[in-house]
Amino acid sequence: MTDTNFIEVREGGKKYYLFCFFAILFIFSFGFIIPGQRKESIDFLFGKWNFAKLPFFLAFAFVPSLCLFYFFDKRVKVRIDSNGIWSRKYGNIGWNDIWYFNSTICKMRSDGDIYKLHVRLKDTEERLDKEATLKFRRMDRNFDEIRAVVEYYAGKYQIEDLGHESEV
Repeated sequence: MTDTNFIEVREGGKKYYLFCFFAILFIFSFGFIIPGQRKESIDFLFGKWNFAKLPFFLAFAFVPSLCLFYFFDKRVKVRIDSNGIWSRKYGNIGWNDIWYFNSTICKMRSDGDIYKLHVRLKDTEERLDKEATLKFRRMDRNFDEIRAVVEYYAGKYQIEDLGHESEV
């Protein structure tokens, strides 16, 4: 996994999902904490059923479940190896299909910077002016590691590197 010509990138900033889960749990339990609200909350949850309660139950079941799913999600977002660049969005892009690439960084004040890897694909009869943009934010790997692996294969397959720049 630490080989110089292979890297897998997963999502790294999972604390936001856990925070969201506990925030929703706190909001849900807040109705039971306040003595004046306790009776109405118990009547609402365990009282007579009607369809007006359905959106509430769906929201308070779906959102925390989604937060926990993404918190425990260990799936690979991007894999760069000898076969090419694989992502969930674009599938596998072979090294022979890439014409040139460059990368940019967009500095953000909060919540981490956004790194973009722009890959321009070679033109074919079925594919004209196709570009794949891979966005990296809150990842478990440093972008310098990712770029180093792409540069390694770019040198091996004669892919042009247009450099790295910073967006304002």
